[in-house]
Amino acid sequence: MYLYRLSQTPHPHYFSHGVEVDMLEQLAPSFPLPMRVVVSNIWLFFPLVGWIMADSSETAAIIRTTTAVTIFRSGIKANVIPGYAEAIVNHRVHPLETFED
Repeated sequence: MYLYRLSQTPHPHYFSHGVEVDMLEQLAPSFPLPMRVVVSNIWLFFPLVGWIMADSSETAAIIRTTTAVTIFRSGIKANVIPGYAEAIVNHRVHPLETFED
């Protein structure tokens, strides 16, 4: 249950507070025309771009702290509830947050 809640409650995103805006502005000339217009005018479209980046697992790590269960161990037999379970969770902390946050 805890691992499910952990995966369903992502950390807040910090789009437009870090270096990702500079990165997108530098990459803008290589984007197709519609996206180039959006990224070149990030001051106008930053809520939209932030929402798009937060919704994608590939770009979420750029704008927020991410969490991933990398190893999960429990039980050795089928159809038997294990008495012990262990999970290793990887937190990639965004530079604007601390581990304590």
